[in-house]
Amino acid sequence: MKLAMLSYSMRHEMGDRAQRVVDVAQSCGMKGIDWVGLHGCDAATLRTLCDDAGIPVVCHTVLVPQLAEPAHLSDGVDQFREHLNNARILGAPMIMIPTPGDTRDPKK
Repeated sequence: MKLAMLSYSMRHEMGDRAQRVVDVAQSCGMKGIDWVGLHGCDAATLRTLCDDAGIPVVCHTVLVPQLAEPAHLSDGVDQFREHLNNARILGAPMIMIPTPGDTRDPKK
């Protein structure tokens, strides 16, 4: 089994310090990173940090709540296109899109 770092889990400790996320992932022996957002960097910078550390980007997780709102769908599609381009630059073989919803009502 290979383990990967989910950058979101480090957001409170690391904030936007992407280099620190990579350093911790490397010191823990992680075999990949799932970047949740870009942590204040551009995608090319994150790719370089990972490449230099020898840790591949295994996923790029993005939040696009507008995709669930018909009135804002156009904005959501535009944002999603930008996220797709970032995933391409990162070299991420997959994208995860958490779906918004009301956890109090499973029908939503």
